[in-house]
Amino acid sequence: MTGHLSDLALDELLEYLTPPAARGEAEAHLKDCESCQATLAQMRAEREKRAVVLASEGERDAKINAAEGDKQRVIKASEANKLQQINEAEGQASAILAVATATAEGLRRVGGALSERGGIEAMQLRIGEEYVRQFGKLAKESTTLVVPGDLSDLASVVTMATSIIRRQPPA
Repeated sequence: MTGHLSDLALDELLEYLTPPAARGEAEAHLKDCESCQATLAQMRAEREKRAVVLASEGERDAKINAAEGDKQRVIKASEANKLQQINEAEGQASAILAVATATAEGLRRVGGALSERGGIEAMQLRIGEEYVRQFGKLAKESTTLVVPGDLSDLASVVTMATSIIRRQPPA
């Protein structure tokens, strides 16, 4: 072989694309031609460098993709948590509103019943019953019982409640 191997021939040699007969000739030429050896070594180094760069870029892209995936997972979890808190708060607000509405309606009905005939007497009876019930509950739950010196306290409690109701202006 005269002259030097072409870059194409050296490239085919690196890729193992050279036919066996030509390969033997090329390898024999390379033993004696320092210029072709240097070119082949440079081509091999450039290929290895490109392979390293490509591998590095692939690893970098994989890490970027993994980080982006982690970021999206955190964002989605945060959004889901936010929606859950909003839904729970709305549910609690609805429950509070329902209790307040029911309480207001109950108080309206009690107020209406008090203005009817016999309403005040019914309220006095109910307060007296509750007083006795709570006093009995206290007696059951406590080992020490303080008894009012004047058992007419029941009458004073009922009288006080009645006077509060009568002081209210009619609706």
